[in-house]
Amino acid sequence: MRLGLLFMAAGLSMGATVTSAAPAKCQIAKFSELPVSMIGSQPRTTVNLNGVDLQLVIDSGNVYTAIPQSIADQLKLKYSPSYTGWYTVGIGNSRVDTQIAQIKTMSLPGIHLTDTDVTVGMSEIGAAGLLGQDILHLGDVEYDLAQGAVRLFRTHDCSPQQPLAYWANGSSTAVSDFELHPEAPFNLSKIGSHFQQKIPDWAYSDVGVAELNGQRMRILIDTGAGVSFVTAAAAERAGVRRDSPGVTDGGYTHGVGRAGIATFIARFDSFKIGQEEIHNARLRVAVADLPGSIDMLVGPDFLLSHRVYVANSQHRVYFTYNGGPVFDLSTHPDSGAAATATFAATSAATPPAAAAAAGRDSDTTEDAGDHARLGEALAARNQLDQALTELNRACELAPDNAEYLYQRGVVLRAQGQADKSLADFNKSIELVPNDVRVRLARAELRLETHDKMGAIEDLNAADAAAAPQANERLQMAVYYEHADRLDAALGQTNRWIDSHREDATLPRALEMRCWIQALQGTDLPSALHDCNQAMGLLDKANPLYAKVASVRGLVLLRMANYDQSIASYSLSLKLQPKDVMSLYGRGIDELRLHKDDVGNADIAQATTLSPGVDKEFARHDIRP
Repeated sequence: MRLGLLFMAAGLSMGATVTSAAPAKCQIAKFSELPVSMIGSQPRTTVNLNGVDLQLVIDSGNVYTAIPQSIADQLKLKYSPSYTGWYTVGIGNSRVDTQIAQIKTMSLPGIHLTDTDVTVGMSEIGAAGLLGQDILHLGDVEYDLAQGAVRLFRTHDCSPQQPLAYWANGSSTAVSDFELHPEAPFNLSKIGSHFQQKIPDWAYSDVGVAELNGQRMRILIDTGAGVSFVTAAAAERAGVRRDSPGVTDGGYTHGVGRAGIATFIARFDSFKIGQEEIHNARLRVAVADLPGSIDMLVGPDFLLSHRVYVANSQHRVYFTYNGGPVFDLSTHPDSGAAATATFAATSAATPPAAAAAAGRDSDTTEDAGDHARLGEALAARNQLDQALTELNRACELAPDNAEYLYQRGVVLRAQGQADKSLADFNKSIELVPNDVRVRLARAELRLETHDKMGAIEDLNAADAAAAPQANERLQMAVYYEHADRLDAALGQTNRWIDSHREDATLPRALEMRCWIQALQGTDLPSALHDCNQAMGLLDKANPLYAKVASVRGLVLLRMANYDQSIASYSLSLKLQPKDVMSLYGRGIDELRLHKDDVGNADIAQATTLSPGVDKEFARHDIRP
């Protein structure tokens, strides 16, 4: 979720299609269909900015289209400070100052904007920018992520009560709906009446109401959220706390800025949205507040399991259930099967007839891109066999499409078919040698199969092809380190940190740089500073905190500061008692302080847990 505001001045032209049905009948006319690729949990689409194609994350939780500074610099855009006092607010109320750049042309299927503003400076969104409500509110919007599409519509002669889930017309599919309440995602009293008058209608967040254990809560459809979650405050109102029976750890999530948010997974008696009700629902709960007193973000996991029509023209949402798990709880796959949805009621009215080609379902022309996007959507839901079937067909229809080969290679690798995955990556690279994503995917696969020289070849090619500020440089650093190219790893980490100072991943990058310098035994004061800074940015409950403490222990060991090294290693072990690197490192400290009994005990425990740990330390000339 990313809420912000600036004022947009744009010339808009679009080729909307009007249906030929009788004027008195409710009509829906599609004027844009955005092909969507699911990259992990992110729905992305291609947007042309100033003649350059870029993949942006479709983010209904963001008011304005935004690009990170790295992309703005690549496009050679001029940007200036935003309106005084304006900033972007995210999960946990973290804030990031933004700037404004003007885009001469922005083009999507069926849409062409001229002289429009975008926000700049949100490096924490990574390699992709965000496609916000300024585009998604040009009409009604349908999220059909399961079929790899987001569609925009104009309606004509539709009453406020007319249900608009056109795909369910004449079928037995149950349609659920709920009302939206446009609300400002910011404190209007702080911006003055002059600016208030310029706020467009679509700049307001569309907030709905759902029920959790019978308690009302405010929800926001946020396609950029990654996964759906409720706030801890909303869960507590529903009678569930972090220490309630059956609660499991849910890992960390990130929003705007550097704040990492702890989550847990809990069971609720019921979750009801519209007429759809899930009994014994397991939901992710975030220990954080959301801007605007929102209680829940409804993310891409829900949208993959549903077909959703957001009727901005009516301030209403219509949706149908596709089947399967409703929420993504994949960080803990052993926590139990996700609940599926049941309906307490259906909408009484009949959906209108669809406009010609309003949706892709009725199109009988087989298209490789359709199969590929469907395959990506299935893979995002971990339905790998079905995903492979779709991607096989995409590759049959377009055997020389490097993107489809890459997508299939990713699924094959997830299935453990390394040889077939490598073959797809090889062919994809033959077709497009400078694709950084594919180079990195093949480098990782080659490292797993102990082909370090092949991995280094791919990493060098990716380094040459990537933009200086590319987000992928942090991943390059990790792979270079795994390939024992520490100087190259350090160079990539430096470049990443220099252009991502506000990134949610900054603590991980600082830990990486601290680790590389600890292994090298060089510039140890700077390494210690990086580890200290990373720990200052992290909550102690974050698993990365314990890892940074362990790396800090190694730095202090290298500096012969054995007492402080023992303290840092002990802090790591308090949080993760079986951390092998901390046990072995602390054992070396203790032996050097002539505390032989405890030192030998720590080393014995470490080598029992991981027999090769002594060789790993010795490889970097660190011995008891």
